[in-house]
Amino acid sequence: MNRNRLVAGLTVAILVALLASMYVYRAFERATHVKAAVTETIVVAAAQLQVGERLDSDNVRIISWPADEPLAGSFRRTGDCIGRAVISPMAPNEPV
Repeated sequence: MNRNRLVAGLTVAILVALLASMYVYRAFERATHVKAAVTETIVVAAAQLQVGERLDSDNVRIISWPADEPLAGSFRRTGDCIGRAVISPMAPNEPV
C-alpha cells in the first residue's frame, strides 16, 4: 500500500515538474524573440537654435524615429528644411 502511494506521488511530481519546465521554456522563448522596430528618419536640431536663425547642414541632423509614431509636419530629409528660418526656440534633438 505504501509502495503504491510512493509511486503515485512520484508520478504526479514528475508530471508537475514536466509541465512547469515546459511553461518556463516557452516563456523564455517568447522573451528572447524581440521584434525589430520599424523606423524612419526625421530631421532634428543639432544644437540650441534661436528665433530667426537659418537652418543649415551644421545645425540640423537626421535621427531614427519609430515609424508607428509619425510626427505630423516633420521633415524626413535635411534638404527640405535647409535655408528656412526658425520661428520658435529649439532645443537640441527637437524635431524640425
